[in-house]
Amino acid sequence: VRAGGWLGIRSKMVILFLVVPIIMMGVAGYISQNYLQKLSNDITEESTKLVLEEGKEKLMQKARDVALQCEIYLRAHPELEREDFFYDPEFSGIAVQTVGQSGYTCLIQQPEPDRNQNWTIWAHPNPNIIGIDDIEMIKKALGPYFEDFFKLLTSSQGMKEAEGFYMWKDPDGKIREKYMAIAPIRLEGKPFLCMSTAYIDEFTKKTEYLKDDAQKKTNQIRNINIIVLIAVIIIIGLCILIYGYRLTRSITYLTEAADRISVGDLEAEIEIRSKDEIGNLADAISRM
Repeated sequence: VRAGGWLGIRSKMVILFLVVPIIMMGVAGYISQNYLQKLSNDITEESTKLVLEEGKEKLMQKARDVALQCEIYLRAHPELEREDFFYDPEFSGIAVQTVGQSGYTCLIQQPEPDRNQNWTIWAHPNPNIIGIDDIEMIKKALGPYFEDFFKLLTSSQGMKEAEGFYMWKDPDGKIREKYMAIAPIRLEGKPFLCMSTAYIDEFTKKTEYLKDDAQKKTNQIRNINIIVLIAVIIIIGLCILIYGYRLTRSITYLTEAADRISVGDLEAEIEIRSKDEIGNLADAISRM
């Protein structure tokens, strides 16, 4: 019962003590969740960068180390011809080494126009491509990814170090990103280079797990926040409904008593024993 206005006490209590806090908590929860998500992404991205940099340095160092080992061996065995590199078990074991789980090193040769020789592999885990200088074969296999690969390869011409990312086609046809590091074998008149390469996901899979774990924990925190928010809404809502009902019931009772007094019913009894402001108001009306 209300004498004017379009909102009663219970409606105002619901708006002030339920709706407004819900909106504020919702906005705060949304902002904190977004910040937590951003923090999680930033941490995993930085971790990925650090791990990737470490992997790149590892590949380049491996290329340098193997190039130096090959140089020492070839200086000690000047009679060894390039056509025999792969078939010399000792030298092949030096030139072809594993890097991590998916990576390896190999020995390649820069083009020698005077010998009509293109880029050629002389030591490689795959014996079927030894001595083959067919760039067109690689171009056909890589398709649109060939240009990036070939640009990276040719950046080592002049017996320079080179490194970078490229896409490679697996035997099953799947295209995956790899990283290549090239270091020259410093022998006079010998255009040989050591290449160290590996799939990028070998370095980043640990941070991918970290990313998934961080995302899972972020989702758990979000779910906990939602559950807490719902619980708070229920508790506050029940408190408002119960207390609001008791408050408005007392006010309605006092209003009816005041109406009876106003028409001359001075014997009206007021039976409110509340010890708060409502009780004080009831005592005041009784005395009146």
